[in-house]
Amino acid sequence: MNKRHGLRKLCFATLPMTTFGFMAGWAALISPSQAHGQSMSFEEIGTVLKANPPATGDLLQRDSAILNLDEYLKNYESTRQTRADVADFYKRMISNVRFELRWPVVTGSRIWKMYNHGFIVKTPSSVFAFDLIDGWSNNYFFQEELLQQIDALFVSHSHGDHSDTLVQKMVRNFGGDVFKTSNISAGTTVNADGFQVTAYNGLHSVTNYIFTVTTSEGLTIMHTGDTQTSRVLPDNVNPDIFLVNAWMNESGSRPATVGVRNAVRKVAPALTIPGHIQELNHAYNPASVKTRVPYAWPLAVDDEPIPGNLSVMAWGERYDYNVGPIEPSYTGELLLSTHAVFSTKDNDSDLTFDGLGDSSRNEIRRKETVVGENDTESNNDVVRLISQFALPEFGAAERLISAKLGFYLEEIAGEPSGPVSIFHSVQDNSSVPAAEDFEDATYLDTQLDLVHPNDPVGIYYELDVTDQVLMDYHTDGFNAISSFRLQVNEADFVDDDLSHGYQFTLPGRGTNSPRLILVFVPEPSALVLLIGGLLILQTCAKRQG
Repeated sequence: MNKRHGLRKLCFATLPMTTFGFMAGWAALISPSQAHGQSMSFEEIGTVLKANPPATGDLLQRDSAILNLDEYLKNYESTRQTRADVADFYKRMISNVRFELRWPVVTGSRIWKMYNHGFIVKTPSSVFAFDLIDGWSNNYFFQEELLQQIDALFVSHSHGDHSDTLVQKMVRNFGGDVFKTSNISAGTTVNADGFQVTAYNGLHSVTNYIFTVTTSEGLTIMHTGDTQTSRVLPDNVNPDIFLVNAWMNESGSRPATVGVRNAVRKVAPALTIPGHIQELNHAYNPASVKTRVPYAWPLAVDDEPIPGNLSVMAWGERYDYNVGPIEPSYTGELLLSTHAVFSTKDNDSDLTFDGLGDSSRNEIRRKETVVGENDTESNNDVVRLISQFALPEFGAAERLISAKLGFYLEEIAGEPSGPVSIFHSVQDNSSVPAAEDFEDATYLDTQLDLVHPNDPVGIYYELDVTDQVLMDYHTDGFNAISSFRLQVNEADFVDDDLSHGYQFTLPGRGTNSPRLILVFVPEPSALVLLIGGLLILQTCAKRQG
């Protein structure tokens, strides 16, 4: 019997009873009177979900948080603020995927729930994905460093909520394969590097494939696409992991909860993860067959016994399926996103150096920028550089022992009036550029200098910022951000038509990208968890939405 069976009803029957012992830690996050409806903030929802991961977390707490999220998403169209809050929550939830993809998988697999019916799966031999799209109203995004890691992308059908030609092109450009209805025939089995894939015909308004992928380790994953009935699922195929669309309603003849339950019973997987939940380009109208599916529907699938385990996951969550202990040590490298670095300037066009900042710019499509005084034909600026990193999660079993901020110095222009100093803010967690960031008083001088006027060029310069990063982890809570500002304190306008500053490489230049390298070690008391050794991880930045 599914281990979730009956727990969801128990959750709502018992939440008002604060005398139950298992509620002690939960009460600080949500009061008993808040258990029904929309009562938790996005911050609380994210905190509860991250404290209770899909494979090992408390199911009662997870379900309560997800149902609270449901209430927000049902009202997504209601106000501009709701839409902004949802987009911010999504970006916070999804930010760790590109980081976690670098973690080695020794046995089993890791499965990330992406937007809509998108999933990413990592096994010891390969990384593959299903139905990845660059989604709803430009609020969804993929960093290049995430798509670079995908060996194969499977696209179930041509509808825009499952198929994105730009994402497919990028996967191909990075050397990955794309399998879809136009280049593989139903009933065909293809052997690729690290896996074997078979396509089966589903039933939908357009040609829809049910993909089964069997890895070289013998693990089988089935993805249904928008197959609308359990009756067309292949016979005698019993996947380890079943990625089923949550609106499967037996072609409209049964409620989706029944259709999904029938599908699970037919293929009898060890683990079921429903997808196609809260697709925000679909209107929420439960009376319509074209409505978007709320989380409450798949949560109700195991109100009756079903084979295996059912895990209902929010955006960006990860399920560790029989994942073994990591190797004693490894290095994971992630490049900083282009949206993570932006310049803020004081311009001489206002005839004064007032220190308040006059403009800002995302440094997109630029290879480098100058920190200090920057002369151009049209303007003379004093430029400062903001760099923001979305910090990865680490558990109670681990301890951060080192953080190093690194920038690659391309060249030194003219005669800079002083070194590049590093400022840090624990309060600036917004990735939206603003002119005011030039002199944002929350940025404090770390008393650390990155590079001096006579230092050699063409090398990385690194500084130990462990204290600052630990401060961010301590104060930020859910999805911590580290924000740094590079500036030449002594810089001023020099009327000689020459720049006087430091030219640093920006993201998009491979190994010369700005970076923050974090080193974690296990706590001595956590060795029983078999998460041993040294973990060197380079973080990615929070990307501007």
